[in-house]
Amino acid sequence: MPTVRIRNILFDLGNVLVDLDMDLWTAEVLEFFDVSSMDQLPPIIFDKIHEYERGEISTSLFINHMLRNSPRDRQALDAINCWNSMLLGIRYHRLDVLAKLTQKYKLYVLSNTNELHIEWVDKYLMKRLKFPAFYGLFEEIYLSHEIKKNKPGKDSFQHVIDNSGIRAEETLYLDDRQENLDTASSLGFHSVYVPPSREVTELLDELGLLS
Repeated sequence: MPTVRIRNILFDLGNVLVDLDMDLWTAEVLEFFDVSSMDQLPPIIFDKIHEYERGEISTSLFINHMLRNSPRDRQALDAINCWNSMLLGIRYHRLDVLAKLTQKYKLYVLSNTNELHIEWVDKYLMKRLKFPAFYGLFEEIYLSHEIKKNKPGKDSFQHVIDNSGIRAEETLYLDDRQENLDTASSLGFHSVYVPPSREVTELLDELGLLS
């Protein structure tokens, strides 16, 4: 742990608080577009994914691009199910840990995400976990499609600093992607990698944040 006192914790969502299955998603995408590898996807799809993530195009336009580039007869619901197939859920014990952390730290989220994924998470919290108060555990939640900036760009982290008023040197940042951690570290955040094999709550405990 850094010698400076940690006052804030900034979380990524995917594969940190929300479990993802990228292998399943890849298989669903390949089947949807009827290709055998991701590099065979129409290049426009990758462009539209990034635009959608930054909130530059609407959900309906994004779905239309998916449908137009699929060689098969698809419906909007097929596109939505394909796009959301990476999402598994949130382990309930993480909610207890987050609630405990709020007693000592200010919690924030900075996530590259999009409207469809957040709608899925909202429904999961309501219907599966019966825990609509999830977002209330955080001081602020910064989502790429709302702030129009995405990681690993420095401007996304700077937006958090400027909007929240937190100091990077007093903030622990947890993410599963090294390029995002590198950017955060360059701005003074204390960055911690969350590998696929590790549970984020165990890492928090090892860092002494739960004691």
